[in-house]
Amino acid sequence: RMNEMKQINILKNDTYLSLEQDIKKIQHQKTSLEKELKSIIKQHKSGNIKLNNKKQEYSAFKQESNSKKNAIELKNKQIENLKKENSKQSLEKQRKIANLEKQIESKKEAINNLLKEHKNSI
Repeated sequence: RMNEMKQINILKNDTYLSLEQDIKKIQHQKTSLEKELKSIIKQHKSGNIKLNNKKQEYSAFKQESNSKKNAIELKNKQIENLKKENSKQSLEKQRKIANLEKQIESKKEAINNLLKEHKNSI
């Protein structure tokens, strides 16, 4: 009976030591997994910060691009308006020139008529 008790005690101790070693292994695995998880979480946070920074940078570039596009559109409208104004002024000058030419022609005819009348009267 004593031998049996010793053997049971030895088995209990072996089982206890084996289980204790298993617990230590599992705790070690748990610790390393927790460290890995913390590292992943830290990387995730860092990635989110970088992503937000990139989004803000993109937004700023987009606003700058839009303002430049608007400025270009405004300049193009100004150019078109200037072209129209120049075209109107050019047409107006051509019309005035044509009127002056008509007046010159009519005065030349009037002078010629006066000369003919003057010759006829002489």
